[in-house]
Parts: sequence; C-alpha cells; structure tokens
Amino acid sequence: MIFWILFGCALGVITGLAPGIHSNTVSVIALAYFSGHDANLAAMIVAMSIVHSFVEFVPSILLGSPESDSYLSVLPGHYFFQQGKALFAIKLAITGGLLAAILAVALLPFFFIFVIRLDVFFKEIIPWFLTLSIFALVFSEKDKKFAAATVLLSAALGMASLQGGLSGNSIFPLITGFFGGSTMIYSLQKKEAVVEQEKKTFSLKKMKTLKAVFLSIASAMAVAIFPSMGASQATFLIKQFTGKISKAQYLIIIGGAATANHVFSLAFLFLTQKTRTGTAAAVKELVELKDYSFFLIIFTALIAAGIGAIATEIIALKAIGNIHRINYGLLNKMVFAALAGLSFLFGGAIGTIQFFCATSIGLMAVTSGVKRSACMAFLMVPTILFYLKANQII
Repeated sequence: MIFWILFGCALGVITGLAPGIHSNTVSVIALAYFSGHDANLAAMIVAMSIVHSFVEFVPSILLGSPESDSYLSVLPGHYFFQQGKALFAIKLAITGGLLAAILAVALLPFFFIFVIRLDVFFKEIIPWFLTLSIFALVFSEKDKKFAAATVLLSAALGMASLQGGLSGNSIFPLITGFFGGSTMIYSLQKKEAVVEQEKKTFSLKKMKTLKAVFLSIASAMAVAIFPSMGASQATFLIKQFTGKISKAQYLIIIGGAATANHVFSLAFLFLTQKTRTGTAAAVKELVELKDYSFFLIIFTALIAAGIGAIATEIIALKAIGNIHRINYGLLNKMVFAALAGLSFLFGGAIGTIQFFCATSIGLMAVTSGVKRSACMAFLMVPTILFYLKANQII
C-alpha cells in the first residue's frame, strides 16, 4: 500500500508540473485498463490528486499556465512573480493546502452532520444556487458581453455533447479544451521577461492566515456539496461576500480550497454515494464504500498532503533557480499535441472536434479578460436542468 501511495505522489508531481495535464486524465486512463475493486489503485489516485493540488501552483505562478482548479491564482501569483517574490506566492498556496487538509479532516464529523440534516434542502436549492453563481460571474466581469457569450457558447457545447449523445466520453475533451488547450495556445503568445526571484524566508501573519484557511474550508465544502462547481468558482463567490481580501490571503484560500475539496468530496462520496470530482468518481469504481475504506482513503490524503507540501517547496526552489533554461514554447506545443491526441483516443473524431471547440471558447475568454470559470457553464447548465426536472418529479 505504501508503495502505491508513494507512486501516486510521484505521478502527482508529474501531472502538476505538466501544463494542461490534470490528475483526472491519469485517473481516466487508469480506470480504462483496470476494473474491479483495487484499494491500491484507489490510494494511488487519491495520493496523485492531493499532490497535484499542491504542485500545480508552480507552473501556475511561474508560467501563468493554471489548471481549472487554480486559474484564479494567476493574477495574484503573477503580481508576486513580477515583484520577484514567486517563492513567497507558492509558499502561500502550500500553507493554505496543508493547513486546510488537516483542518478539513478534523471537521469531518461536523461535515457529516451538516450534510445528513440538510440533504433534502440542498437538492431543492442546487439549481438556483448554480444559476445565481453563473449570473454573479457574468456581472462581475468588466466586459459583460464577452462573459455572457462565453457562458452561452460553453452551455450550448455542453448541452450538445452531454445531452445530445455526441460522444461517449465528452467530459475529457471538453474540460481539457476549456482549461488545457486554451492555456497552451495563450501561453505560446506570451513573451514576458523573466524577473529575478528572491529566495529569502518570508513570514506570514497568523490571524490573516487562519482567516484565509477557514475561508478555504468554506469554499471546499461548497464544492463538495454543489455539483459542477469548481474550487475557484466557490472562492470567487466567497470573496464577493467577505469583501476585501489581500493577494496573499487569496493565494492561501485558493491553495487550501484545492486540497480540502478532495477531502470533503471523498467524505461526501462515502456519505451519499454521489461524486463531485474525478478523484471521487475513480474511488467509487475501485473500492467498496465501507468504513475501513474511508479511513484508508483519508489516511492516504493526509500522507499525500505532507509529501505534496514538501515536494512543492523543493521543486519551486529548483524551478526558480533554473527558470531560464526551460524551453516552455516547445513544452506547450508538445502538451497541446498530447491533449488533442488523448481527446481523439477517448472520443474519436467527435471528441477531437469537441476539444478544438472548447479550446476556441476558452481562448476567447482568456484573450477578452473573462475568467475561464465562465466556461464551466458547459457542465453547470446541464446540471441545473437535471435538478429542475428531478425536483419537479419529486
């Protein structure tokens, strides 16, 4: 078991560093070749996902090439990068992730009680909450026309793909195109000077750090409960209610939410048999949802969080010292080609078309200054319609 956990951590480092490659991609590939109950493989996938949630902040902050769960880190991360304090920004995300993982595990008994008592209520409000979040995202943008266009185009593509039966595996090419392919193309267009980075030790204010960690917990809980919502979207909504948050606190919240989300979504799976993340979906296929399996998974998550925090800081120090030596243009081209190839492998010709359509919409969003969270309408709108129909039947 320990071998599989460590192997998963190693895979998490690889997926976290490779722009556009998400841990969910590896999970999909693993499930395609393995069937039946396999606790070792489940532990590997959980460890990989947790470590990925830490390591992904290195390319996100140093290269501006985020995953779907960390794209909001680009603006504050890029600010610190331009100030020569990229290491500080990465340490903020690490701090948030590690503290949030520990606190999330400690709060699981309360989370169980909360979900059990309000399960029926959540079913009723899910479509309205998701609708409200879409409107909030659109009206928060400076260019509301492009934001609305991004939402409408993403929703149309999602409806045609997920409910129109265009492909047996539409999720992969769509989310890969929205958040992976568009990132690769946009990164190829950027030619920014690399600022020399400081490596000195930084200190954090305890109270502000704790506040940010608790906000990240609230964000992660929302993601675990409400389907089709990502950690970055939940963090954005929380920011609207809490008011002014410093750039440093924002990075702590994003880092914490990305990691704690896995803990709560796994707990939600064992409690309700419903999945909210690709990791939870993989675990559901691989283990019996029993008490001993749950403790094994949570133990794996905590071990992986510790390893992920240490690995990320080591990688960040190495990357900052060698940032001038990497040919990121070539790397982005190779990753884009790999993503297109995987979309064809999983979805055939239609999957490839979906990938390029999603890439175009995601690129339109990022070039017009619209948050790519608007692209999540491809999943949110079908989810809204599903719950509206389900509530009418009930």
